[in-house]
Order: sequence, then structure tokens, then C-alpha cells
Amino acid sequence: MDYPPKFSSQARAAVEAEKIRARNKHLKAKQDWESDWPFDDAGSVQTWILSVFLVYARQAISLGTTDVWAVDKVRDQALDGLRLITIEVGYATGFDYWIEWGGSINSKIMRRFEAAPEWRQFEDELLALAESKAGGSQRDSSANPSEGVGIADVPELPSKFRNSFEAARVKAALECLADANAFPNHPQFAQFRLHEPIRIQKVFFAYCTEARNACREGSWTVTKVMQAVDAAWPLIFGSCFDRDHPSASDTKKSEVRSALWKTVTDDQRWKQHLTELAELAKRPVFESPIVGRTEAENPNAMNARFVEDSEIKPGATVKNDETDESGVIEAKDADKTQFPDRARWLKERLRERSWNKHDVARNNGPDHKTVQKILDGKRVREDRLESLASALSKSPSAKKLPAVNLLDIPSS
Repeated sequence: MDYPPKFSSQARAAVEAEKIRARNKHLKAKQDWESDWPFDDAGSVQTWILSVFLVYARQAISLGTTDVWAVDKVRDQALDGLRLITIEVGYATGFDYWIEWGGSINSKIMRRFEAAPEWRQFEDELLALAESKAGGSQRDSSANPSEGVGIADVPELPSKFRNSFEAARVKAALECLADANAFPNHPQFAQFRLHEPIRIQKVFFAYCTEARNACREGSWTVTKVMQAVDAAWPLIFGSCFDRDHPSASDTKKSEVRSALWKTVTDDQRWKQHLTELAELAKRPVFESPIVGRTEAENPNAMNARFVEDSEIKPGATVKNDETDESGVIEAKDADKTQFPDRARWLKERLRERSWNKHDVARNNGPDHKTVQKILDGKRVREDRLESLASALSKSPSAKKLPAVNLLDIPSS
């Protein structure tokens, strides 16, 4: 089993020792079984795996305590450790079917793991770490960003706001884990447990909150918040969804993300986010805690300039023509053609299919307004582009046109 380079020899020894202890407990329990009922081999193997995992996870948490790893890095490494332990023990005991093709843990088995006391202990200890970082040191817990994976790729918040976000993220995972058996499948999401979209929403809105807090303090501009939130959504969704559905296709992932985004923009928390952004954008320059900067360097001055350009009034309901199809506020500068190559590319794709902008929506693509924005060379969300690629791939069979993927769409 490969260990992270940051694991000390003592940490590796602790895990190896627990492997031996857990294996011996399993074999002894099996040998001493005297009941007429069959021995719960699967349950015993699960205990074996999770007892080793808990020791492994505690070594990862200790690296978070000493600021070697950020909280999200601790969680990611602990989960990868669980995967490696499950592979090793599963193949040794005949439970290799617990592992999917490609090396991920089967989603049903993962749900069983998450309901176990060892997993809850891990979440409690990880939450304690996250809360200590959120309320304690202001040191940047992501000093080594190159080591981060998954959700660590979202636009990085200033350190103290990032720590608060990590604490909220862990809380969301714990709360939704407790709800895992309380909800039936949501009718809108086939094979998608209701607590999963709830967790994704909570994590995303926690990020929105901390992004606004960074703006209030003067670390970020309103424009920076908009850009960061826009980029964070698909990354936060992907991090959560991939963990619960590692074998899901890209098409399925895109469909679920688009459906879930509609519930996000209908949520009162999203409307509150837009309202508060509008209020922050109107904040006068003289309120800025940052002294001695030019307008280009001063976040609040840039906020004021943004309002002049976009005519957003604090506390007012944001009009539809001030937002894109995702509900993100846009300045009037967005009217300018930003993606001319993309516009020409799409016109050609529609021409060769004998389609108009309404045909895209008929093939489960973006609505005609979004298509028109692309044809006008304006910015749209990446998930809209993915939906567009999926729709274009459904061209009439008689045309014999190749499938389209996101990378085929020009970025300029």
C-alpha cells in the first residue's frame, strides 16, 4: 500500500500495526463463531477495513493540526486511504466486488461505510479540526496549493474565510450523513438520494457567504465574488457528485448538475446572495478600510464603478435582463462581443445540421435565449456549453456528423 510522502515512518507503522490487529480480530471472530446462524463475514471485513481507516485518517488529521495539510487536503487523503485499504483487504478476503472498475469504492458499500460508527468518529474529529482552523490561526492553510485536489481547485478564498468555508463544508457533510436514511429518492433525480443535493447546496451557499464576507472586508471586489462563485459551482458539484457516483458518465453528471442548478437559482439563499452583492456594490469608496490605493486598486472603488455600469440598486430585485440564464449578475460591458470564434463556430454547427436556435433546446440543450447569447459572442456558464455539446451530438443520423464535446467549443 502506497502512503502519502508526508506520512512519517511512525504514522506508517501505526497503520501497519492496526492492519495486523484488525486482521487477527477478524480471523479469531470467525474461528470462534459457534452459532447456527452463518458468520457475518461482510460485517466483520467492514469492521476490519474501517478500524484501519480510522487510524490512517487520524494520521492525516495530525498533519492538518500542524498545518502541513489544509482541511480539504486532509479529507481527500483520508478518503483515498480508505479506497486503498478497501482494495487491499477486499482482494485478500474475496470482497473484491466492493471495488468498481477503475479502483473506486462501490457506491452502496460506501453508504454502508458512512453509516458505521468508525466513519462518524472520523467526521467528528475532522469537524473539530476544521472548527479549530476556522476560529483560530489566520495562517493560510493552503500554503501548498499544488497538493490540493478536487474541491481545493475552487477559487481560493482569503485564509480566514477559507477556514470558515471548510468548517461549513464538514458540517454539511455531517448533517447530510445523518439525513441519509431519512429521505426517499427525490423524484426529480433518478438514483440520487435527496441528502446529496442538499449537501451540495449547503457547501455552495457556504462558499457564497464567505466570498461576500471577503468582499465586505475589502479583500475582494464584487466582480471577483461573481467570477469566483461562477467558477466554484461546477467544481463543488463535481467534488461531491464524483464521490457519491464515481462511475457516473459525463453526460449523466452534466444532466444532474444542470437540473440541480435550477433548484439553486430558485432558492431564497441565491436571491439573498444577489441582493447582498448589489448592496455591497453600492458601498461608497470612503468606507473602504484600504487606504492609499488608486481606484483600480481599491475594491470598494471598483464596486462603485461596477454599480454605475450595471445600474444595480441595493435591496432591489435583480431584473432578468441584468442576469444570465444562471442568475449571475452581469455588467453592461458584457454586451460586447467576447467570444467571436465561438459564435462563428456555433453558426456553422447549426448550419450543417439545418437547425435554428430553438432546435438546440428541442434536443435537451440550452434554451433559445442562451443559444442567442452564444451566437452574439457573449459569456455563458460552462455547464451551458456542456449542455450545448450534448445537444449538438444528437444531430440527425442522416447527416453522419461527429459527436461534439466541450473541448471542441472555442474558448475565444
